Amino acid sequence: MVDFDPGSRWPGVDVHETVGEGYYVAEGEVIEGDRRYGPGTYVLLEQGSSHQPRSETGARVFGYNHPAG
Repeated sequence: MVDFDPGSRWPGVDVHETVGEGYYVAEGEVIEGDRRYGPGTYVLLEQGSSHQPRSETGARVFGYNHPAG
């Protein structure tokens, strides 16, 4: 579980070299690049991807790493 304060950003670029990542937005809104994900959204990032999520409103997300494939 990760809580984003309003106006916060992940502290660095999160790189998924060996596994992917999935997360569910339980509350608030998460911004990935130019896309916004609100409550009830599931975001899937594949192995080899990178991202730096942020939130203007604050958010609570539940995430996990998943194997490639």
